[in-house]
Amino acid sequence: MIQSASELTSKKASEVINMKYPNVSILGRYHGFFDHREEARIVDEITNLSPDVLVVALGAPKAEFWIHKFKNTLNARVAIGVGGSLDTIAGTVKRAPVIWQKTNLEWLYRLIKQPSRWKRQLILPRFAMKALFFKENNRL
Repeated sequence: MIQSASELTSKKASEVINMKYPNVSILGRYHGFFDHREEARIVDEITNLSPDVLVVALGAPKAEFWIHKFKNTLNARVAIGVGGSLDTIAGTVKRAPVIWQKTNLEWLYRLIKQPSRWKRQLILPRFAMKALFFKENNRL
């Protein structure tokens, strides 16, 4: 099951995954531009499909919070937030040059190319610290 940022990205990423990995069955997909009134229907659909892997591309940390909120309902063996990975798979966003990838600075390359990302990226260190010290009985 794929849930991603846009319908076009979701469709293209599904096509690429189906072409590269013919043994993978994509049970469903949904764009990420839904409001809270649609959540119950989407969660019910995911629950009924019972996917082995649920890919959520709502951006960090929104995807992780969404997964956490519905983790006991989704009926997915694994749920993972993938950030902009589906954009890359779909070909709507190009990866950084190899040197940036090899030096683990792809995030910096994307920040330089898309300066509007800086506010979102400020959240990541705080989220990483919360995730590191997360306890099941505490909420993020």
